[in-house]
Amino acid sequence: MQLQKLKGLEEIFKKELERVIENINDLSTDSKGVRKINLSISFTPKNEDRDYIDIKVSGKSSLTPIKTQEDTAFLVNGDLREIDMGPEIPFKNNIEKFESIQQG
Repeated sequence: MQLQKLKGLEEIFKKELERVIENINDLSTDSKGVRKINLSISFTPKNEDRDYIDIKVSGKSSLTPIKTQEDTAFLVNGDLREIDMGPEIPFKNNIEKFESIQQG
């Protein structure tokens, strides 16, 4: 049996390759992250004589996740509020807190 004649093998590979290429082109992922394609071929005899065999082809790709993004917010009266990084300091009663966050 020739590998290229296995039903679905080429189609499954092409589909997984599309996913890998899309992930590589996604600027929100790590450019140096490893992407993988795993193809699996399984053989199962159908009867006691073992003269008929089921062959199953499957594929799976491992992609690089989206880069983690970080932000800081204040919790005010049970509400999560973003920090305005503009010229005005928000929550004037929390100036010390805001400055300590800015200094890291």
